Amino acid sequence: MMDIAYDSGYSNQQLMSRLIRATFGMSPTELRNCASVGPCSETIGQQVATLLQSTLQAG
Repeated sequence: MMDIAYDSGYSNQQLMSRLIRATFGMSPTELRNCASVGPCSETIGQQVATLLQSTLQAG
């Protein structure tokens, strides 16, 4: 998780985890588990794409 946070431009893992919780209403672990089940994965996929796009634009 730390590598992903740093590669995404966040200064630490906690900051990225808080952003994930604020955006998706769940922890990164809960998000991963939900996405692997399937029913919520399309919505989550759209939200992740939006989040990544805003991160790239800010960086």
